Amino acid sequence: MGRRKLGETTKVRITLPPDASPNMVILFDRFKKMKPMEAIQFLYELSQNQAAKVTQTDEERIEQSVLAHLKHYGRAQMDDLIRESGFPTHKVSAHLMMMELMGAIKRSVGNIYVLP
Repeated sequence: MGRRKLGETTKVRITLPPDASPNMVILFDRFKKMKPMEAIQFLYELSQNQAAKVTQTDEERIEQSVLAHLKHYGRAQMDDLIRESGFPTHKVSAHLMMMELMGAIKRSVGNIYVLP
């Protein structure tokens, strides 16, 4: 491979898999029409959105686990909720605090949580 001159571009061939979803086809068509820097920004934003979706899914799972546990048992200690959810302690405790601030759950002495 030789060296490229400043400002010279290289073409890259990108193909979609045969089972691509309609949304993927739309994104691909949009991507093909972009300039290189626009494409890089687009891919960066897309990756950030995907990361946010994963985090949101974790929060939803934690909330569902907590609410299901409290509906079944009526009350629970923080340790029980953490163990039941299967998520790391820092994520569950942070989400419990958010749920408490939103009024979805109440905390009493001894870190015992109940439904309001």
